[in-house]
Amino acid sequence: MLDNDILDAWDRESFLHPSTHLGKHARGEAPGRIISGGEGVFVEDRNGTRLLDAFAGLYCVNVGYGRTQISDAIAEQARAGGIEGIFCATDLLALGVLDRLRHERGLDIPGMLQLVGFDDIEQASWSAYSLSTIRQDVEEQASAAVELALKRLEQPDRPFETRTFGLEKVFRGTSRAQTV
Repeated sequence: MLDNDILDAWDRESFLHPSTHLGKHARGEAPGRIISGGEGVFVEDRNGTRLLDAFAGLYCVNVGYGRTQISDAIAEQARAGGIEGIFCATDLLALGVLDRLRHERGLDIPGMLQLVGFDDIEQASWSAYSLSTIRQDVEEQASAAVELALKRLEQPDRPFETRTFGLEKVFRGTSRAQTV
């Protein structure tokens, strides 16, 4: 089993934490929290502390962990013709929704309900999923981030700069439209 110091080091080296002072985090001055599980609206950290996961809703549409009532309601609404589609904030979320609705609730995707993710991760193109998604140019974004970080190091007082990046629609098997 990994010890907490190793997990803390990996966390500092590998993950971006919204609303955390990044310098303090990188230097190990900001407290780390490794989440080991969740149920309903609560998460539990590696020390067994149970926490209300209220903050996560700002960054992902998080309505709870393991709550089958949500997929039941989606399936019921789709069968009644009340909704045509779902857009998920990430492909990973969309793959989970797709598995649950297609295999556990028996919905015809895309016949009864269309589903679109965001990111175009590798698994989205796998034939088992064939997930329609929105692709972003991660290499272009990373290059710009490095460029701006280097400029900030050279000129710490320079004005902040905003960049806009394009998106590309990727139509696959979870949406009926193949062009827009």
